[in-house]
Amino acid sequence: MVIVKTHNKEAGMRRLIVSSVIACVLLLSVASHAQVYNTAQKLKSGTFRLCVAPLLVTRNGNIDPGLYVLGGVGVTSIMDLYLSSRVTSDNRSNFGVDIQWALVKGTPALSLSTGGHVGPGIGVDGTLDLAFPVGNTAVFYGGLDADIDFELNETTVPVWVFLGPRIQIRKNTTLFLEVDIGVTNVTPSILGLGLSFYL
Repeated sequence: MVIVKTHNKEAGMRRLIVSSVIACVLLLSVASHAQVYNTAQKLKSGTFRLCVAPLLVTRNGNIDPGLYVLGGVGVTSIMDLYLSSRVTSDNRSNFGVDIQWALVKGTPALSLSTGGHVGPGIGVDGTLDLAFPVGNTAVFYGGLDADIDFELNETTVPVWVFLGPRIQIRKNTTLFLEVDIGVTNVTPSILGLGLSFYL
């Protein structure tokens, strides 16, 4: 009985440390959006996820490198909470908070994410995400991501169509490749390759 309690305390402490590290990384990042890196599949309640991905952001013929960090936790049977930050060299870095709502669980899975972000202005986010498992280790996902950005002198509506595979490479690790295609003229296109870790 003592061993079980000690193990539970250690597991709880490990999760607290991991969530604190995720929060610090996100909050210390310079706080436009789009990069989804999230299939419609629901996290189990209490499960943590950390995703890190280098990016290439293309806008008006220019290619800028960037880094995307995403941290999430399963909150209830139908809701996940995600924090994200994108740091780029084009002065359009941001920090966001989103809630993912599971609309359909199973195969295929469908979710709706709602939230907001800051940087360079303030914006609201919405993402519709559909995921299809392919075999036992891969998921193909895609959907539509739209923001409303309120900046100093203008309001813009960037819209992306995104798609990509997620491939399980170890028990708690997956590899993502995502392409975000800008649909409106104010929207950059984004290519990212990253890893997700589940704790």
